[in-house]
Amino acid sequence: MRRYFRIGLALWALGLGAAAIARQTENVVLIVSDGLRWQEIFSGADAALLNEKEGGSWLPEKELRQRYWREDPAARRALLFPFLWGTVARQGQMFGNQVKGSVARVTNGKAYSYPGYNEMATGYPNDAIDSNEFGPNPNATVFEWLNGQDMYRGHVAIFGTWIRFEDIFNKNRSHLVMQTGWNLPAKDPHEEPREALLRELFASTTRRAYCSSATGRRTTGPMPAAMTWCSTVRSDSINSSGSFGRRCRRCRSTAARRPLSLQPIMVAATRPLNGRSTASRRRARRTSGSRS
Repeated sequence: MRRYFRIGLALWALGLGAAAIARQTENVVLIVSDGLRWQEIFSGADAALLNEKEGGSWLPEKELRQRYWREDPAARRALLFPFLWGTVARQGQMFGNQVKGSVARVTNGKAYSYPGYNEMATGYPNDAIDSNEFGPNPNATVFEWLNGQDMYRGHVAIFGTWIRFEDIFNKNRSHLVMQTGWNLPAKDPHEEPREALLRELFASTTRRAYCSSATGRRTTGPMPAAMTWCSTVRSDSINSSGSFGRRCRRCRSTAARRPLSLQPIMVAATRPLNGRSTASRRRARRTSGSRS
């Protein structure tokens, strides 16, 4: 279902892009959030998940229901996604509500992210791409195509929290501007204070730990298939020593202060030539992508 929503969000973003072109807007930004279900987007919180057992939340069920539950689906979704429904839906268009017949489906048949991103970015599936570890994508994406046009060359960028985007968008072949995974942003000698702050936050943010269900050893970094996320995640129970008060059920260690990492998020931005200096355009691209 998450793949269906990806395509719906992509179509929505492309629709905004077409409208932006009509208004001569300079920038088109496609934002994709991996793992986000269309059900929550259009119907709000799921009553069956407003608890610790099924939903994995550390907040009491009563508090969750007070925050996010309303009988009216429109009211529930506005509580859960105030920006989408308070700004985007009012000023743009939303697609993908399957309850009302707005259905978009992928055709690759794989339960992995890489095949879905390939299909979304190229327009067709590739049966050979059958895992997230496939390697460099042999297919040219629409972003690579745009980057090959004189008007957009050097003005198409990918910002993502997942290192696999370098393969999906074939960084070596496409020559796209990319900031992915935990690779630190390059320091610009002409960077502005806001850019310096973003780079500092990126460098100092800790990574979520995971542990092996077999060995119970904790580590960080890209998560191998045999690993499971460490369940020491209660940020509201930090004790005076700076550690979480709750121990992992598997590794039994008390975690250091570790903010949660996100599901893969990809932001693709295009910017036509507009008369500004190359350094200025590069700074704007990085700052814009980081804010998204």
